[in-house]
Amino acid sequence: MKNEYTKKKVAARDRKACMICGKPTITVLFNASGPDWFYTCDIHLVDNPQFVQPSYPKEYHDLVANLKPLKERIEELQSKKRGTWDQWVNNLLDSKKTSTKDKDEKKEDDNTTSDAKKSDDPPTLEQLKQEYQTKLDKVAALAESSDKYTLYDIVFQSRIDRLRKLAQLKEKKRVEQQSYTNTSPDQLLKSFSFPEVPKNTVSKQSPGS
Repeated sequence: MKNEYTKKKVAARDRKACMICGKPTITVLFNASGPDWFYTCDIHLVDNPQFVQPSYPKEYHDLVANLKPLKERIEELQSKKRGTWDQWVNNLLDSKKTSTKDKDEKKEDDNTTSDAKKSDDPPTLEQLKQEYQTKLDKVAALAESSDKYTLYDIVFQSRIDRLRKLAQLKEKKRVEQQSYTNTSPDQLLKSFSFPEVPKNTVSKQSPGS
């Protein structure tokens, strides 16, 4: 049996006791490879690694992996943006001098290189923030919509042991039933001991004896 369970909902009339707390619930974790299933409250499926862990799709893990370097890039740009006042003033003055000096030199090339320049420009801080938030929202949506779970190793092993025990009991009952069906009536009679009817009766004594 694979350690892969899917969360399902049943009708209110079919609710049963939660395996953890015993309260009535309509949430069922179902394993098609067992088959195995049990009822549990939704709250037990959240932040409870010693019971279950959510199993997310590949897209979820890819997005999470991309969030870390993206966040580091944002923090790096924010750190540069928070430079000292003197650095900001010097950068402003330098940019004005450079723009005035190069204005005439670049005027002729503006029309031919504007598109290429735009494509080569690195993303701005705001663009990176927007990309980060979009991916973060996607991660949250995938996590919320996920209905796949894996059980904690000890819990999963207990489910396997339970199924094995049920299978053994079922097989034992089948063998007993088959044995009973194949037994002839004479053998059944021999297997039971019935009390025998007494053969000797007390004889009546004559009056003269």
